[in-house]
Amino acid sequence: MKQETLLKENIITREQIEERSRLNNEPEWMLSKRLRSWMIYEESLEAKKERIDFSNINFEEFIFSEKRKNDSSFNVENLFSHKEARSGIVVSVDGKKKQEFLSDELRAKGIIVSDLHSAMQTHPQLVEKYFMNDCVQINDGKHVSLHSAMWDSGMFVYVPKNVNVTLPIQSHYILKETNTIFFPHLLVVVEQGSSLTFIDTVASNDEGNDVVVSGVTELFVGEGARLNFVALQEFGENVVYRNFKRAMMKKDSMLTWIEVALGGKISQENVEVYLEDSGIKAEIVGIYFTEKEQKMSFDTLQKHIAPHGYSNLLFKGVLTDKSQTSFEGMIRVHKGAQKTDAYQKNQNILLSLGARADALPELEIEADDVRCTHGATTAPINKEDLFYLMSRGLTHKEATYLLTLGFFSEAVDKISVEDIREEVMKFIMNQLEEVK
Repeated sequence: MKQETLLKENIITREQIEERSRLNNEPEWMLSKRLRSWMIYEESLEAKKERIDFSNINFEEFIFSEKRKNDSSFNVENLFSHKEARSGIVVSVDGKKKQEFLSDELRAKGIIVSDLHSAMQTHPQLVEKYFMNDCVQINDGKHVSLHSAMWDSGMFVYVPKNVNVTLPIQSHYILKETNTIFFPHLLVVVEQGSSLTFIDTVASNDEGNDVVVSGVTELFVGEGARLNFVALQEFGENVVYRNFKRAMMKKDSMLTWIEVALGGKISQENVEVYLEDSGIKAEIVGIYFTEKEQKMSFDTLQKHIAPHGYSNLLFKGVLTDKSQTSFEGMIRVHKGAQKTDAYQKNQNILLSLGARADALPELEIEADDVRCTHGATTAPINKEDLFYLMSRGLTHKEATYLLTLGFFSEAVDKISVEDIREEVMKFIMNQLEEVK
């Protein structure tokens, strides 16, 4: 994205923020939060040096207009092809809600599935309680502050106490407009003793000028609750993407988090889990496949604050062409978090000489009775495995294909939603067909 393509008159001002809040008929507390966030952003020092270079993108100047078109021609029927296998579906195009479905049974139980602006009107106390307060906060970094000041779209999902949602709820966030910036916000709350599977899908095509997506995701998992969260990113080659994601977990809760990154030109994701009480179990799995000159960066944090917590993080990626990835993972164990059991592993396969994967797993441990391990590997396909398969009559490409699928299987098998698992595998297989 070239600086000369940006429009000078779009620089953010306090007046723009106030106008955005007024047009959306937001309560006073939201306007106050936006303005505090903007003040923090303006006063912040330069963002920390990142391994994936965003320096040529001016987030202040590439701002989207409030007069975004409502594309009534967009066909959402194909996105509802699995409606019978979902408890709820929400489709948004360029930040505007296109269609929404929630079963009558779940609605009667108090479950909320709504775009974020509507939720502020219908459930103001709930949104105010959870929106960027205890989970992601407005001072969690320069780009988070900008997001908090300028967020423009999003989704609110709320499951009250002791309600089990057996079929998944899915959000489709689709981009068609280009030469603009979007600030989507996802807020998922699963109260005490409840369970939910939620699928967050973001996608676009490759047409048009560049587009920037700067999002925040907040996940609350209450005491004894269960959340299965699947995030699937399938942006086109013209998308610059960054998202700050954090889960806050309470006593005896469980989280399975699957992060799938398949698209975008440049992307950077923070994936953080806070284990705040005892007896918590968290499993975080990352899957990524890069090609051409794609760049992806992942910063992960497993933060153990209380004793008897378990976390296991596994990120697996395959790189082709001249693509680049960067992984920096941290297991942080606080002083009182005795009996912590935490693991972290990043594995990469390079299918071309021009690809590069950097990995930096780290530990910060203040407790003395813990079990924590971490590791990272980056290498081409194992030559001995290749030789074994080729000696059985397979070509080099066929052997590479099978070994790569086997490499991914450990992670892909953890995707509990069958049609999403099949979609991810289909993408990987199609990409491998094109590898020379």
